[in-house]
Parts: sequence; C-alpha cells; structure tokens
Amino acid sequence: MRRALLFCIALAACAAAACTTHKHMAQIDGVTLPECDESVAAPDGPTFAFWAEAHEEQYPLPKGAVVRIAADRGVSWRRVEVVAKRLEQQGSKPVLLCGVGSTDQIGAFEPFAELHPGDHLTLDASRGQFFVGHPGGKGTQVKSFDEQHIAKSFIREAMSPIVAQYKIHDVEVRVDPHMNWADVVRAVDGARTCCDGVAMRASLFE
Repeated sequence: MRRALLFCIALAACAAAACTTHKHMAQIDGVTLPECDESVAAPDGPTFAFWAEAHEEQYPLPKGAVVRIAADRGVSWRRVEVVAKRLEQQGSKPVLLCGVGSTDQIGAFEPFAELHPGDHLTLDASRGQFFVGHPGGKGTQVKSFDEQHIAKSFIREAMSPIVAQYKIHDVEVRVDPHMNWADVVRAVDGARTCCDGVAMRASLFE
C-alpha cells in the first residue's frame, strides 16, 4: 500500500488491544503514541490518525460528539492543536490519545486542567530545554544532552526541590508550538508527576 494511503480514519470499534503491535509502545493504525504516566480512560468514538509525513489538513474529519486524535509522537504540537480546533469548530470534543505509561495500552492525555487560585510555578519548554520558574522571579534552566528532546526525569529533578521550598502545587506550562507532540506530553506529565506523595496540578497555557 502506498504511503499516502496510510493516512486513515479508524472507527472506535478497533479496541486498544487490537490496535497495538509494539510490546512497549502504544500504537493505533500504525501511529506510535506518546507515553503518559498520568492518563485517563479513552472514551469511545471515531479516531483520526496522522503521521509526521501526512497532510492532515487535506482530509475531512470524522463526525461525532467525541473524536479521538491519534497523533504520532513526532508530529508538532501546532499540528495537533490545529486538528483539535477543527474538531471543536464542527462541534466535536477532541480527545488526545496516548500510551498508558510504558505499555501498549491506550489512554487519553488531558493537556488542560483547572489550577487553584494564587501563585503558580511555571514550566517553559522548547526544543531540548526547559525552565522552571517560581514566584521569586528566578528558577532552574535545564538543557538536554541531545539538545532535541526533554526528559520527564529531568523535569521531576528540577521541580521537586522548588515544590518542596515554595509549597506551590500548581504549574502553568508553556511550550513552543513547534515542539514535537511527545515532548509536550512529557512537559505536562512530568510536572504532574514530579513529586512523590504530592498532588500536583499542571495545565498548558498559551
């Protein structure tokens, strides 16, 4: 089958177990999903899948009250956001699919959350680096070894002492729209799971 035909719309009748082929990475319709440690159950609904090489803007979106987005981990956040906004404009609720931890199970990633009023920590992420800021106006800058991607372990290591010092459990996450989808999930997920025994809240901000 030609590569162009790999761009597909799959109905939710395809169960998670049937849609995964890699032992340790969740996949659906050939798309490898980003992994997320703090995911929720993925609701039923039609699925719109696309790859880094796809031209998703040329394809109609499936209809439904809920439409699941299966974006490859290497797709930019900007492209994922455009598809989500297209769905909202047609009256559908977009659901972003992810892998459940380091398994082949499929769940849903929720990038937005309601933060508590008051002071918030900030996490600004871009390609290969991030900055964790606190109300004092300072913070911690971290660059990755490969200068390409960010790691949840680095985010947790940087945030843990700041959370312990300032006792702030809400994080505003801002990302470069051109970052790949997997790194955006890592940024939010890393902030939410940074501190053992602490219920953290993190949400994407534009």
